[in-house]
Parts: sequence; structure tokens; C-alpha cells
Amino acid sequence: MKRIIDANLNRGTEALRVLEEISRFLLDDRESSQTLKLIRHELNALQEHDYDALLSARDTENDIGTTIKNPDFRTDIENIFKANIKRLQQVLRVLAEYAPEHASTFENLRYKSYTLEKIMWDKLKEKYNKLILGNKKLYLVTNSDKFDSDDAFLDAVASALKGGVDILQLREKNMPANRIIELGKKIKLLCAEYNATFIVNDRVDIAAILEADGVHLGQDDMDVASARKILGNNAIIGVSTHAPEQAQKAVQDGADYIGMGPVFTTPTKPGRKSVGLEYVEWVSKNIDIPAFAIGGIDLDNVSEVIQHGAKRIAVVRAIINASSPENAAQQFLDKIENKSGASLTNDTAPATTQEEVVVVTPELNKPVVRPWGYYTVIAYGKGFLTKIIHVNPGQKLSVQSHNHRSEHWVVLTGMAKVSLESKEMILSPEHSIDIPVKAIHSLENPYDEDLEIIEVQKGDLLSEDDIIRYADIYGRA
Repeated sequence: MKRIIDANLNRGTEALRVLEEISRFLLDDRESSQTLKLIRHELNALQEHDYDALLSARDTENDIGTTIKNPDFRTDIENIFKANIKRLQQVLRVLAEYAPEHASTFENLRYKSYTLEKIMWDKLKEKYNKLILGNKKLYLVTNSDKFDSDDAFLDAVASALKGGVDILQLREKNMPANRIIELGKKIKLLCAEYNATFIVNDRVDIAAILEADGVHLGQDDMDVASARKILGNNAIIGVSTHAPEQAQKAVQDGADYIGMGPVFTTPTKPGRKSVGLEYVEWVSKNIDIPAFAIGGIDLDNVSEVIQHGAKRIAVVRAIINASSPENAAQQFLDKIENKSGASLTNDTAPATTQEEVVVVTPELNKPVVRPWGYYTVIAYGKGFLTKIIHVNPGQKLSVQSHNHRSEHWVVLTGMAKVSLESKEMILSPEHSIDIPVKAIHSLENPYDEDLEIIEVQKGDLLSEDDIIRYADIYGRA
């Protein structure tokens, strides 16, 4: 019994710390942070009261649960929140059963956590949609005109989402409202399955009925303020723009993103003159909110659009009408990411694995060594986890020097010989180091232990205080 109580008290306090950091750093919610802290202190007090007995009952080495791997990994704040609030509630239920002398305390805390879950979720959703918008790269605008049936159209949508489309706009100009709603319900479910953002074109009323993530407005549609009044502050609102003054006005009006186009002449906008690549370049230099280049973009010309500054692409026919929307989407993503991604290369390393961590580096102009710690770092901006690379003993990694990756960072943990621009550094097991990829010439692991590299996408740069350490994620003590 003591062993069960000990394990669940530990799990509960760990979950609470994760939730506290979301409440404190992401939501800026003082009241929720205080509530979580008080719950954690109550669990800590119970743990302290019976500390010797609980510690004596602990048997981590022989715990079969430590060898059972979780098949899931979480790379966004929404899922991190869900996992940890549910973990907390499950822990409190288990503790109420196995520590009946404190059952009323655990029951009260569990009911309090249900209320807290709703409060934090509502606030998280308000910020989450816009938080993740900066990571969206490939936008599909639907058009079902060339499909013989809804099923064929929905199969194409699902294929595109599977291929990597991460934001989808339901745009059906030739369809009555009741049919758009019927189709929209099915597309919303597909977007949820693939964790894609769901947007409705023009129709604020339909976006509200479908509870879509947001709406996209044209220059002749409802203004941003009125749409937000109807849909709420958490709605994503995009605006089509065709000239610099329209882009500036969209930003002033509070749009969350803009479309810039049509870049090329397109049949989906008959009679509209293309804005050309010059407008794409102007937006990339003058507009801070996310901007999607759209209009006549296909796999043959997308690289040219990217070369003129576009970081995000919106596509209609080239994906939805492709023989394989999945393959088309993957090819578009490859071209987009080749503009912003090249990495440390290791031809002989084992397959890359993803972990349940998200990393953002502190703002540093030179390598900084910090004391060894276990890291689970939550990203509060654009910098979500990309991957973890394990370097086997004796392996050496070369660094491909591409300007488009110059702002990426890595976190090294373990023993390594690092060749920098100006010097060579030996990294010991007692330390980890944050360093920009552009500063590294080569990495070598001549030692007997694995070297672990966390590669970090470009994102918001945080202070060192924003890095959260947990003692049970990975690595050595």
C-alpha cells in the first residue's frame, strides 16, 4: 500500500508542476497558479508526514512499470495540459482508495481539479489557437467542384491532412449554407483527427455554428472587430490582402494572419489581377503576423515564391485535385522546410526518435554551460520540438552550414568534443550546453557513453528562468 501511495504522490506533484508552469508562464493566471501551488503543497505535506515509511517502500529498480514505454508523445501545449490534468485527477482517485484515512482530502482536491480544468482549458484555448498559428506552414483551401461525391472529396481532404496540411479552410462558393454546414461537420472531425486548424471562408455565422477555429474574411466581407465580437477572442481571424495598405490595415484591425495574393493568375479568382512576387517580398519584410502566399501556386513555382520571402503557403488545386493529395502535400512541405531547415547530419546514427519534450533556448550570444539537469522545456512561442538525436560512442557528426538554419540551436547533454568557430571544447557529463548550430564546426563522441543532442527549431527566445527541469524525464542524475 505504501508503495502505491508513494508512486502516486510523486506522480501527482510532478503533474502539478507541469500545470503550474502552463498557468504561470503561458496563461499568466495568478489565481490558477496559486490554486495549483496549494494543491501541490497539500500533497507534499502528506508525503512529508509519512516520508520515512514511503521512502522505505519505494523500489524503483524492481518496478516493472519503468520498462513499459508510453506509446504516445506530446509536442504541443494543448496535449501536455490534457495529459497532466487527467494524470492529476487519476492520482487523486487512486490515493482516495488506498489512503482512506485521507480520503476526504483527496476527494476535495479532485473536485477542485475538475473546476480548475475547465477554467484553465477555456483560457488555454483562447491563447492556444493563436500560439500554434505561427507554426502553421501549409494551408489548404478546399474546392469540391471537381469531385463526384462527398465521400471522394472527404477522402481527398483526409489524404491532404495526412500528408501534412496543418491548416484547412472550408471554401465552397457554389454550395448552399445547409450543405456547407453538413460538410463542415465532417471536415472539422478530420481536422481534429490530424490536429489541423479548421477555418471557414467568409461565413462568420457558419463558423460559429460549426465552432470552427476561426474564419477567413475577404476585403468585402465583415470587418475583423465584428467577426471577433461574434466568434469570441479565441477565434483565429484571417484577412485576404492584395496590396500593402490592405495588409497594414489588417494588422491594425487585429487580424491574426493574412493571405497575400493572388501571387499568380488563378481560376479560383477569375478576373483578379495577380499581385506578383513583389508583394510577397514586401509582406515578408514589413508584416509581423503570419502571412500565407496564395494564388496559382504549384510545385513548379513554389520555390520561387519561397525565395521571395514566403514562409507559409496556401494551396487549392495543386493539392486537393492532385492524384495523391498526401504526396502533393508532402512535396510542398519538403520545399517549404528546405527553405528553413537543414540540420546536423549523422549518416551512421540510428533512426531519430521523438520525445515528450519541447525546447526553447535562452537568448545567448555565446555558448553557456549550465549545471547538469533533466529538461522538460515548454515552448511559449513558435519553437516547438523537432527531434532528438543519439550519437553512439565513436561517432562524429559534421555540420552542414546553410544560412537558412543559422538561427537554430541545439542542446548537448553527455560527453563530447565540440569544435567551435574559435576553439575546441570538451563537454563533461556534469554539464549541458546550449549552442547555435552555426557556431559548431563538428561534434565528436570519442567516449564510452552516448551523447544526446536536442535539435531546436527557430522560435521565441526565452530567459534561462523559463527553462523547467524535471528529475524523471531522461538522462542521468
